[in-house]
Amino acid sequence: MILSIIITILCSLAIILLCHRIWEYLQDNFSTKKTKYLVNSQMEKYKNIMAEIQTNSVIENKSSDGDFFIDMKDDLEDFLKNI
Repeated sequence: MILSIIITILCSLAIILLCHRIWEYLQDNFSTKKTKYLVNSQMEKYKNIMAEIQTNSVIENKSSDGDFFIDMKDDLEDFLKNI
């Protein structure tokens, strides 16, 4: 009784392992591999960020520094009044 249960378990495990190995073999040999080119996408993101930073710095340089700080001070005073 116990021997037949053990044999059944071992046969089941062997069949599962065999099917798994066959599936891996078929997948490796007969499917196309998908590759992501992470370097190119990261470079594109970097270029976009750099372009955005440069356009923002050009906009900030166009406004005078005194106006910028006055605007910040007014915004801070408005925020504190609203609290």
